[in-house]
Amino acid sequence: MENREEPIRSTVSNVFPSFKILDKETNLLVLPSFSIRYKEKVDSVIKQNKDLLGNSKHLIIDIRNNQGGTTTTYEELLPYIYTNPIYTTTASILATTDNINGLYHPDMPGLSEVTRKKFKESIRKMNEHKNEFYPLYPPDTIRLAHVLKNPQRISILINGESASAAEIMILNYRQSKKVTLFGQNSSGAIDYVDVLQLKIPCSYFSILYPAVRYNSVDTKPLNNIGIAPHVIISDQVKDWVEYVRIYKAKK
Repeated sequence: MENREEPIRSTVSNVFPSFKILDKETNLLVLPSFSIRYKEKVDSVIKQNKDLLGNSKHLIIDIRNNQGGTTTTYEELLPYIYTNPIYTTTASILATTDNINGLYHPDMPGLSEVTRKKFKESIRKMNEHKNEFYPLYPPDTIRLAHVLKNPQRISILINGESASAAEIMILNYRQSKKVTLFGQNSSGAIDYVDVLQLKIPCSYFSILYPAVRYNSVDTKPLNNIGIAPHVIISDQVKDWVEYVRIYKAKK
């Protein structure tokens, strides 16, 4: 699974994860940011509510306004989502010195030792392919040994501010038989990812640009389109969480 960190551009004031019991069958997990700095907090919320997750019939995951970060931040959630193999697509990078130096920071605070090693290995491989297009995130099939009974049903809330790593979550998790997407189209910031900042000779300015390109853009572009939900929620609906809690699928 990809490990990436994007600049935080969150439009929400509270970026900390939270967990709430809505009723005897439904729990709510709110994930406002996937920045690596919140990984320990996300892991902690999942661990603290392990028993509730393991007995929940319906889990609502709210990633509205989540503008990304790193997929590593939410990796502990996967066992509760998984029902069948999950397929990921290829993303490539032009392995220039600026891109290599700007992309991964193994000394970044908050990284696990496993992630740190992955970052270092990626840097080594990119240096072996200097100035070439390198498949930084090769196609992969994610397989887990077990499928958990609960949660039995998972609803993911998305909107036009769900972007980047949040959209990678959507693309991966929607492959689960448990998952239904609710809300409105996601941001559409997914074809070109891993935004880097580059200084230029004029010290007053710098350039922000995406270093990594998803190969799927050639056949299934999503930028400025976004990922459509299974169930659209109108702007007229004030409480999206309550809408999903009481939603009954049409037969």
